[in-house]
Amino acid sequence: MTSNQIIDGFVLEFPIWSLFLLFILLAIAATGFATITSWWKLRHIPAASFWAPFTRLWIARITFSGKQYWKHREWHQKYGPLVRIGPQEVVTDSPAILRQINAINPSYNRGTYYKAGRFNPYHDNLFTTIEADAHSKARARSSAAYSGRETPGLEQRIDEQISTMMQLIRTKYAWSSAAKGDLQLLDLGHITNFFATDVISRIGFGYAIGYLQDDKDHYDFLGSIKRLWPYMSTIADLPWARAIFFSPLFLTLFGPKPTDRHGFGALMGVAAQLIRERMDSREGGQGDMLESLLNRLKSEIDDATRNARVSTPITYAEGTQLSYLRAVVYEGIRMRPPLLGLFPKVVPSPGAWFEGHFFPAGTLLCANLSALLQSPELFGRDAQCFRPERFTELPDEQRKEMERNIELVFGHGQWMCAGKNIAFMEMFKTTFELFRNFDVEIAFPFTPSGRWSLGKFAIPINIFALCFLLLMTTISFFPLFAQVTVTTMNCLLPPGITSQANPLLQNGHYPPFVLTRATAEDMPDILSLMYDCFPPHIRLLFMGCESREDLPKYQQKCIDRMQSDKADVWIQVRDQANSNVIAAANWKIYINGEPDDLGEETPDWVPEEHKKRSEEANRIMTASRKKANPGPFVHLHICFTSPEYRRRGAGSMLLQWGVDVMDTLFLPGWIEASVEGNFLYKVFGFYDYEKIQVLEMTSGTNMRRDVRSGGIVGGRSVP
Repeated sequence: MTSNQIIDGFVLEFPIWSLFLLFILLAIAATGFATITSWWKLRHIPAASFWAPFTRLWIARITFSGKQYWKHREWHQKYGPLVRIGPQEVVTDSPAILRQINAINPSYNRGTYYKAGRFNPYHDNLFTTIEADAHSKARARSSAAYSGRETPGLEQRIDEQISTMMQLIRTKYAWSSAAKGDLQLLDLGHITNFFATDVISRIGFGYAIGYLQDDKDHYDFLGSIKRLWPYMSTIADLPWARAIFFSPLFLTLFGPKPTDRHGFGALMGVAAQLIRERMDSREGGQGDMLESLLNRLKSEIDDATRNARVSTPITYAEGTQLSYLRAVVYEGIRMRPPLLGLFPKVVPSPGAWFEGHFFPAGTLLCANLSALLQSPELFGRDAQCFRPERFTELPDEQRKEMERNIELVFGHGQWMCAGKNIAFMEMFKTTFELFRNFDVEIAFPFTPSGRWSLGKFAIPINIFALCFLLLMTTISFFPLFAQVTVTTMNCLLPPGITSQANPLLQNGHYPPFVLTRATAEDMPDILSLMYDCFPPHIRLLFMGCESREDLPKYQQKCIDRMQSDKADVWIQVRDQANSNVIAAANWKIYINGEPDDLGEETPDWVPEEHKKRSEEANRIMTASRKKANPGPFVHLHICFTSPEYRRRGAGSMLLQWGVDVMDTLFLPGWIEASVEGNFLYKVFGFYDYEKIQVLEMTSGTNMRRDVRSGGIVGGRSVP
């Protein structure tokens, strides 16, 4: 087939496929020009990935992986406060920049990212309104209701749901001497989401749907959010996907509808019905560290109650005056922010300058909340740890500055979340009342669950649940959907002390473990377990044991070192139900630095070939260790747990003991970590320092834990 064209009397003939080829070439040229132009505009901003200037798919992949919280934090450590993550997107962890672009300034509009919160095909809501002027008008209409000025009894309505939640826990989950039958484990993630949903419906529609009353996910609303959120968060990062899936046409055809029987649509129908009824009726208006932290909050609560400084239930104003409760709430938000989206703002014409860089009009400036909230510059060198004391140790002005930085998770200025006041009210009041009424203990404290971060944490989760769970775990990366046992008696005990009061701890649900320092008499049991826990090549390389017949030789070597070396400490965890050793660790506490004896760990009874290999392995590890730790430090030399008891907290008791020693002595920590133990060590503040290859068959990661702030190391002050 050909196409004919007459030009000045001449007939030109060319095949039709050439038109398609021309079209393709023009499309490629246009795409190339657009790509180069896009890259050129922000070429002076460091990119987090090679693909960042050209596509957003790589950032969507991170979001869908559930590792958003951890991946985003790395960028600013490498590239500074401004990092390019897309053709038009630049992310920042600077509080000053975030306040500037969110201030009351009609020039900075929201990006279309916010359209991913739209479910009604006909109307925008407060979140999806992206023009600054329109948003200000909509916010003005609703702010009085959110603040309580036009919602009489706002705090009382929250109190009603607190009372319902306390009653549910007391009757269904809490143990007391009068309790009968089998008790269930309380899932705080679920029950606090039930609480939030009932509070919202009670305030907004005058009637609580009944999640708490029935202890049930009505209409499968929360379940549907849990299933859909990974896809919604990923779509939000892709403009073309947002334009399709959140378009009026798509929502009209496939979006939630009030006539649905399940999910968000069903709840829309319930809300509409409640509003109609209201109009018609004219209705008016978590080891030693865990125990110490819990006891401090409990002491503050008991003192406030005993001295009649708080009401029943506590008012929001009273809660904000309790310094440690306030610290726990803010630290909970800092460690697990409610949302981790990019929340971009559009740079207006003719452009803007930040940090000495020019940003052309149309650039999307995004927030990196995970990096901001974990910033050592803003929150101290131990920013990766859950430590509420950071707020109580500082003068008021510094404390308030940290609080203002944390409150950026709710936005700022004209874009501040309208429900911020209600969120804080819920967190203060519910945290206080839970710990005033109950002693709470995690049933499976070291079983990770709900650790995905898909634009928000542990789907579904709400912000005040974070305070409960972070309070009870006291560390950075513990489960947000922990199951807990609740008792009306004091049962929060440090390692080494067991409880006779709580039957749940004695009926197989959560057997009591006892941590003690090991003696020479304990070594046969400890080393027998150690032999079983490690593979043959590790036993031969580091223990010098080809079989159990070699154990007595290694045992004597360990006992001799324990008795002669003051730095050498063995600790053990036993199951009180059967007195068996279930976990053990060997800590080296080098107050004056590690000695220069490189051969002390080498078994001298093995054949010469194995001895040389053992010496070489110890030489490699010791050289790396001493290079990274030229002064005093604490070294986790050996750590193991019986396979039958893994993921039940015994290993973490061993880690907590060592971490407490580090923090007491203000010393750094060091571990030659296996792949299997890497996650647990990070829970306690260790981070990957360097990869290490020990001979051809053994590899791992050297991990380090920095010095806790505010001490003296090697005669020098540590800030």
